[in-house]
Amino acid sequence: MAGRGIMDLVEYGVGTSRYAARAGWSDTAWFYPVDLEFTLRRAGQYYEPRDADGLPMRDYGESGIQYSPSRVNAWALAHWNRLQAGATESQPAFLQAADRLRSCPDGRFSYDFDWGRNTAPWISCLAQGEGASVLLRAAMLTGDVGYTAAAHRAIEPLLESVEHGGVQGAIDGTPFLEEYPAGDHPHVLNGCLYAMVGLLDVARQEPGHPAEALLKDVATTLERNIDRWDLGGWSSYDLSHEGNGGVPNACTPAYQSLHSTLLGFVARACSLARCEEVASSWNSGRGHPLARLRALKMKIRYRRRFPAQT
Repeated sequence: MAGRGIMDLVEYGVGTSRYAARAGWSDTAWFYPVDLEFTLRRAGQYYEPRDADGLPMRDYGESGIQYSPSRVNAWALAHWNRLQAGATESQPAFLQAADRLRSCPDGRFSYDFDWGRNTAPWISCLAQGEGASVLLRAAMLTGDVGYTAAAHRAIEPLLESVEHGGVQGAIDGTPFLEEYPAGDHPHVLNGCLYAMVGLLDVARQEPGHPAEALLKDVATTLERNIDRWDLGGWSSYDLSHEGNGGVPNACTPAYQSLHSTLLGFVARACSLARCEEVASSWNSGRGHPLARLRALKMKIRYRRRFPAQT
């Protein structure tokens, strides 16, 4: 955790290239739209410790060393992009992660520890969407339809409301997908965007699947409300400032990069004009030292009032 904080501070000063866009999606080569290559270059930071089978785990501080579905998914998707670029040695690692996801019989990739208001076992739209993306790519690679069926199971919680055990919340009565479904639904943006990529993958693979209609509805929500995450050329991690007295959780430079990449991809795929404008503004903002300094001041103000969970 301390190492991540130091990296964040450095990146406020010099910027970051983490979470850049990865172009190259086609019907025969589904490159994942976020470039996660940097995580493999820093495997000791992102993918340690590991279990006896070599799958990554994560140190959650007071909650101990745990499996993180999103960490396993990121590892798989980083290896997938390497594989698509010709690195065949990444195939075993990718399929190992896909097989772990497929082994979940109900398609729910649970976090088996308490985190904030979320009590074990809980699920996240982020992990469900990423997991569907991994599984569909495993089906493409192997021709095994069992992976496709597992991907469709992973999507099911996105179709269900939080009240019925899913991860679908709402903003002003229209659907939004929740990274942290318990409590007051802070509407974390990156989690919803990752889930939308999963929905898009399923809709591309099977037109007419319920994922297609949900993607359209969530895209409408995003297009109507994206300015609520906009801090003027910078992004907020969530909408908690709408209920905490107006103190925004301004993104770190890395999350600013992630937001601009994911939002730009979703905006282009779903023809969302306002979202594309905002994504472009955020992408420009992360390259300006004064914008990063302003974001750091906002982050300090937020953390003084709301210390980070450990």
